[in-house]
Amino acid sequence: MKKLILALAAATSLVSAPALAADLGRAPIAPARAPVVAPAPFYNWSGFYIGIQGGFGAGELERTLVTTGVTETRETNGGLIGGTVGFNWQAGVWVFGFEADYAWADISRNVDNCFGILLVSCRSGLDTFGTARLRVGGAWGPALIYATGGLAFGEHSTSIFDNVTGLGVERSEFAVGWTAGAGIEWGFAPGWSFKAETLFFDLDLDRVDTVGLGVLDPAGIDNRHIGVIVRGGINYRFNWGAPAGPVVANY
Repeated sequence: MKKLILALAAATSLVSAPALAADLGRAPIAPARAPVVAPAPFYNWSGFYIGIQGGFGAGELERTLVTTGVTETRETNGGLIGGTVGFNWQAGVWVFGFEADYAWADISRNVDNCFGILLVSCRSGLDTFGTARLRVGGAWGPALIYATGGLAFGEHSTSIFDNVTGLGVERSEFAVGWTAGAGIEWGFAPGWSFKAETLFFDLDLDRVDTVGLGVLDPAGIDNRHIGVIVRGGINYRFNWGAPAGPVVANY
């Protein structure tokens, strides 16, 4: 019996020795590494751009006879179309920029019996409209949401005609005021973006001379035009100093 036990032990050691030797010589298995996830891309808004824009404007034109102080308010409306230039600088998700635009416009109103005077016709409104504004916003991928504000200006014309005497005057004055609003811009292709924005404006106008129209105040008429512009546009960005499309954020 003792000889049998010793024989089994010897056989067992002969079988396990190679396996143990193989285990001792094998390199340790490294744990599996998690896959590397690339940083999320974002649309880069930096660079100089140009574009076209157009839309619709509506407002109120407040006219006051200088001597009597009589005031009337008339609603105005109409369209506009023009061009845009600007520059953006992006820092992380923040985008800072300057934008200027100028448009041909017809945001006006024709009125019969203006100031309650029979047979006196008036037409007043904006023939052009422009702005010079700062912009600041936040970018989420190809979407940019921004606030904007600055200078508003335009050419405002007034015509008054007395149907009884046949006399009339037509004046054009340069109006200056302020504008503020907000918008969203969407980059739909490298360098290209579409925007939609709303701007409020307030323009103080030069006094209209009505000398020669005896039915009206010989001292003239003071005007003030306030309103809102809703418009869209397409911009092309040259990306001077910035990549032309989606780039990888640095973390």
